[in-house]
Amino acid sequence: MIYKLPKDIKTKLNNKTLIFTITSGRTGTNYLAKILNLLESVDARHEPYPRFSTYLRKVIDNPDNALDLWSIKLSEIAKSKSPIYVETSNVFCKGFMSTLQSLDVKFKLIVLYRNIREIALSLYCLNSIPGRTTKSLMYMLKPDDPICYFRIKDWEKLHDYQLCYWYALEMYYHCKRYDESWKGTVSTDIGKLKNKDILTKFLNDLDIPIDGQFWNKWEQMKNKKVNAKNNKKRKLDLDNEWINKMEIKTRKLMGILY
Repeated sequence: MIYKLPKDIKTKLNNKTLIFTITSGRTGTNYLAKILNLLESVDARHEPYPRFSTYLRKVIDNPDNALDLWSIKLSEIAKSKSPIYVETSNVFCKGFMSTLQSLDVKFKLIVLYRNIREIALSLYCLNSIPGRTTKSLMYMLKPDDPICYFRIKDWEKLHDYQLCYWYALEMYYHCKRYDESWKGTVSTDIGKLKNKDILTKFLNDLDIPIDGQFWNKWEQMKNKKVNAKNNKKRKLDLDNEWINKMEIKTRKLMGILY
């Protein structure tokens, strides 16, 4: 499929710095957007219209379908009056990135990590089970998707927690790939950004200027909980010994032995 960006859109995008995230989700993407929005030069959005999640299944079936999203999204981004645009969606890295490259649009990456078990437990307690619940199909990969590094046969037989752990580990390797190979990638764990020195380096590495009012605003919000969803979480009904066994079994199915 051949598509070219309109010249006026391309010009506006060329005059901006675009930044996207590589991450699994449940890693602080919403919190990151709120921090970055404290900066005068940044327009940071968490899963804005049009959402990657609306197109995910179509794009996994046929990567060319990503053009349907980018033709709309890039026009929306071009409307932003800020010189730096950041979008913190965990779906960007699941089939949309290569199409953006083909359009010759320059962008930077933030790789956002979190402890693998913490991600898996968060998904499990939210009943967001890869391949099994409706919402998960919009945001997450499942073990037979062609873009997965670790595909599992008969994955339907796995326990809910195993699927959550598989997903968290699968996405860790996606993060690691870009962290190690993509020029200019900046990686972090969201918890570390509560440290002023680490946050300063993070922003400097992204070439984001820090304005005079930022630190006062940051001090007021740095410890606020964002998107915790505690009211939606079920009580954890798994013990550590069982969790350890299930994680070992899942890693064996994935061919990861450690």
